[in-house]
Amino acid sequence: MKLLDLLNYVIAAVVLLAIGWFIKKAELWNYYNTLSVPYLCSAIALSLLVVASAALIFQKPVSEIPGMAVAIFCGVIIILMGIFVFINSFGNWNSRLFLTGILEWLGASAILAMAFVLPRLKK
Repeated sequence: MKLLDLLNYVIAAVVLLAIGWFIKKAELWNYYNTLSVPYLCSAIALSLLVVASAALIFQKPVSEIPGMAVAIFCGVIIILMGIFVFINSFGNWNSRLFLTGILEWLGASAILAMAFVLPRLKK
């Protein structure tokens, strides 16, 4: 894994987090868009950071990381995110917030999986 490739992932993540923060702070759209667009930027940025850390751990480009290692890596992170959503829902129980948390967890899981799959399609 080249340092420049790793730096590209980190810079893209930082830019996405800054964009999400700016949209949230400036309240550019209506209430729902102001909530969902920064969440999407944050989910993509965190996925890019996870991909960069996986490439750093395995010392290989993302497209060359073994499939089983990617599955285990993603599985552990997705399970941990699900546990945190479940624990967080007990703090202030509300069925609507629980459903929203589950949907956000599924969305973040899909984004994380796609962050690992897309570089493989490039091959």
